Amino acid sequence: MKCVPPLLRKSPELVVTTPTRRSAGILRILVWAVVGFFGVPIILVAIAKMAFSRSTSALNAKQAHLVTQNANMAGSRTTSTPPAVDSKQAQLDTQKVFEAEVEFHAQQARRIEEARQLEISNIVCQIEDVQGEDRKVLLLKLFAMDNATKEFPEEIAQIRKLVAEVNDFVRNGAGKEVPFDKWNVFGIPTALEGTGNKYFIGYLPAVNVSFVSEKKSRIVLFVGYGKSSASDFRVQQETSRKALLQKGFSAWDGSHKKLTEYIKESMNDPSSYDHAATVYQDMDEYLVVTTTFRGKNAFGAIVKNSVRAKVDVSGNILEIIE
Repeated sequence: MKCVPPLLRKSPELVVTTPTRRSAGILRILVWAVVGFFGVPIILVAIAKMAFSRSTSALNAKQAHLVTQNANMAGSRTTSTPPAVDSKQAQLDTQKVFEAEVEFHAQQARRIEEARQLEISNIVCQIEDVQGEDRKVLLLKLFAMDNATKEFPEEIAQIRKLVAEVNDFVRNGAGKEVPFDKWNVFGIPTALEGTGNKYFIGYLPAVNVSFVSEKKSRIVLFVGYGKSSASDFRVQQETSRKALLQKGFSAWDGSHKKLTEYIKESMNDPSSYDHAATVYQDMDEYLVVTTTFRGKNAFGAIVKNSVRAKVDVSGNILEIIE
């Protein structure tokens, strides 16, 4: 019998088992496909349920911990007692603080008084060495610092009278004539910056008073203590005057409001009024305003004309000049 190699032999098992293994493989694939199609969603749902359950358990545990912690804190607050305060010791401490403050202010007052007495002594020494207006100024300063001084009794009596007259001038001098007869008592006033043709701004250095008077009428308009008080008054007065003056003019074209109304009422055709220019001269007591304009005459022709008028600071027409 011819020998056949094993690999070339026809084995009954090989022929029978080969289709069986293929069928089993196909079956496994089908099974896994079914499991994969239906099993994956089921597994995902199970995982989501587990995660939700764990988060709920953690949240409940945290809430329980917070409730326990709040209860412990409330219990500690209710059970804790404030430290005992010694009321007597607290009163002693308050008393010590009060006494220290009183002593501090007393020391400050003593220092101020010592400085004042030293300055008074220096003024007294200076008075003994000077005469005239300088002596009067120092006597006034001495009286201002110590009106009960025993030094220079006769001169201090005169200074006391002088101070009364100065106070009366400051309180009641405005609206009255300039007290020229008091210059020998108050001292000769010096002219300050701002003095002009209409107003005199004066300063009385001996009594430290400044004033404003009108030169023409010699009426005092303002009196005040300090060198700058009269100048400040004039600045404020001029500011108010300029603001009032500007109200009479148009902010649009610079024309004078009431003079424009007068011109239109005098024209043949007020609707043809065309403002050209307006200028004015400040005469202190009044303004001279000149307005140049165009308009139709009686024949309908456009002509150029001008009107000059005297107006007050409030804008009222006092007189038509031309």
